[in-house]
Amino acid sequence: FQFGFKIQCNIEGINIRGRNFKMNKKEEITRENIKNNFLRYIILRFDYSGATDSEIDGIISEIKVNFSDAGYMRFYEENSTRLDFKLEDPERVETDGLAPSGISKSKTYVFSHDELGIKCKLSNKFIFMEIQNQKYISFDEYSRLFFEVSKIINEKINMLRFTRFGMRKINQLIIKDFSKINEYIESKICDILLYPKDKELKTFELKDCYLKDDYNINLRKMFIRGQYDDSPAYQINLDADIYMTAEESIREVMNNPSRAKSMNEHLFILFLERLSEDGFNDDNLIGVEKNA
Repeated sequence: FQFGFKIQCNIEGINIRGRNFKMNKKEEITRENIKNNFLRYIILRFDYSGATDSEIDGIISEIKVNFSDAGYMRFYEENSTRLDFKLEDPERVETDGLAPSGISKSKTYVFSHDELGIKCKLSNKFIFMEIQNQKYISFDEYSRLFFEVSKIINEKINMLRFTRFGMRKINQLIIKDFSKINEYIESKICDILLYPKDKELKTFELKDCYLKDDYNINLRKMFIRGQYDDSPAYQINLDADIYMTAEESIREVMNNPSRAKSMNEHLFILFLERLSEDGFNDDNLIGVEKNA
């Protein structure tokens, strides 16, 4: 699938085991009976202040054991810039394309589990876990180590102040016959078919940002025209992130990771609300993966 530029965007694509998804059966949907998915990218991230490079250096030998026991076989260092942090942070989407006011280098440690497609990055500013997967991985499976290591950082570093906790999910697939888009995505969410018939859609994007309790939530839908097997096709990107900035709420997540699981469940519910009742026709979709 050919495009002139790279896009990252998401949610959680599914078919239900044994039948296509119907809106009036929404209450029956759980992750356990998901048959297919097009989830491509998952992010978990704590941001904090008050840590120094030397303090992070001092706990690396301890947390290496945690990663090694969990099957992470590669460890290396890289330099990240302040600009990198902004682009990785969904909260900063509005600043994309603007020149940074200043760029500073920061040492970042990277632990990699190549088999599962998981990397965990750690610096004096953040701990950041990214999962690039083809197969479905449960939240408990990939988040357990993340919270385990985050708790060690919190306990070992004095005067640490948490400034943000969030998660993001990016789903992506290709649709060959774009006239059927509303068979997959609710027309009330993004009614592409209202566009004039004599015009060819190149890109389409919608973004919603709102507050719910102490959560900030961003939802983005993007459609990009490209080529697949020498024929026109569209890449569909569905992107959702949820985050909090109140330190008291963040520490509650740190002390009780089940709160993060609730945030993850909220993203799943938002996803279900955006599926059309006709479910998925796999013959018209590219990039839908079967779960084990």
